[in-house]
Amino acid sequence: IMEMQAFGLLLTQLSALTAHQCAQVQACLGLEAPQPPVGRLLDQAAQPQLCCPRCHATRWYRHGRECGLQRYRCRAC
Repeated sequence: IMEMQAFGLLLTQLSALTAHQCAQVQACLGLEAPQPPVGRLLDQAAQPQLCCPRCHATRWYRHGRECGLQRYRCRAC
């Protein structure tokens, strides 16, 4: 049985884990992996149909992030 002090330390260290490490811990505990953040889902859903709203060109490049969402710029404009 783990001592309370060691258990408290473990709990504080859990917040510093990467997403991959969290998935490994969850798999070890027999838990399902959490759903990805909504922003990542939106990025994945939008990528195949991205086009410029002004010229409708489909050539774009990534241009930073805003509020957790990927931003894009048109290469033609």
